[in-house]
Amino acid sequence: MARARLPTKVAILHGTHKANPGRFARQGRENEPQNTDPLPPDPPDWMTEPQKEVYSYIIRICHKDVLTIADQSIVEMVAVLLCKFRAKQGDVHPNLIGKLYSGLDRLGMTPSARSKVSAVKRDNGKQNPLSEFAA
Repeated sequence: MARARLPTKVAILHGTHKANPGRFARQGRENEPQNTDPLPPDPPDWMTEPQKEVYSYIIRICHKDVLTIADQSIVEMVAVLLCKFRAKQGDVHPNLIGKLYSGLDRLGMTPSARSKVSAVKRDNGKQNPLSEFAA
């Protein structure tokens, strides 16, 4: 089975676009929708209080500038799964653990996913004198 393609922002954080620019260009990522609206920090009203706490926790510890409003559903699902895992103190069906791990991995919140993320250059209005030497 083929591996799922990394989201563009995550691929850029991993440096994939620099490692193999030809393949990255052939994927046609320039035509994908660009939604830069940030993920709302407030959890949805339908969540229980423990789920709301986990939702806020996920947003707080996730990599900055990766999540957008389009990711709200996956964050909600992972928050509900993590809340179930915590409520049962880990004594859950292995399928739930697999789904939870998969969701956390897709959000870049596992050791293997985190090890692939590199620092993001922030444009805070100041010109870096060494930026012309950056690849």
